[in-house]
Amino acid sequence: MKFFKLIPYLIIAFLLIRIVYLNKQNTILIDKTATLEENLKNKTVIYKDKIIYKERVDTVSGKEVKQETVYIPIDGKIEILTPSEQEKLNLNILDKAFNHIIKQEDGSVILIKNKGFTLAPEVAALYSDKLELGLQVKVFYWDRYNLGAGITNNSVLYGYASRNISDILNFTKNTAAQVSLGKDLENGDTKFLFGVSVRL
Repeated sequence: MKFFKLIPYLIIAFLLIRIVYLNKQNTILIDKTATLEENLKNKTVIYKDKIIYKERVDTVSGKEVKQETVYIPIDGKIEILTPSEQEKLNLNILDKAFNHIIKQEDGSVILIKNKGFTLAPEVAALYSDKLELGLQVKVFYWDRYNLGAGITNNSVLYGYASRNISDILNFTKNTAAQVSLGKDLENGDTKFLFGVSVRL
């Protein structure tokens, strides 16, 4: 029985180790694969839930290819602006903070919204001293990270922070590992919960 109580902690430990490992591997991968055809100055590829942008730049040691990968959360969006639509780039300060801009060689611009406010329903499987099911609403997202609030089937009102894990477990989609802090509405106890959530 004690082993079953350890399972949630082992899952969290696995996810944390996997995040650190993948961050290191992704850095190596970018360094090794940042190549570009000789006739191109830059290139943009949209692949699944990310945009990969490569650009040839001048450096002290000569020309090098720099690669940038931008994750696009399900709540985000992509907009491609033609050279004649450049006036749309006169964004206010808040929009500039919530958007990522990639300028293309032909004068067009890719505008990526990968952070901002939202109202997205989610369901969660959470664990504290027992397994609880939560119904929650995501209110803010920043790249792979999210903030929101919810309530469990055992009347625990909670706020949470989560991280999408599709880069760690490829078969998951719109799934996040999350930690939550809540209050039991029946007895007033404070609860720390953790588990996984899925955006509906």
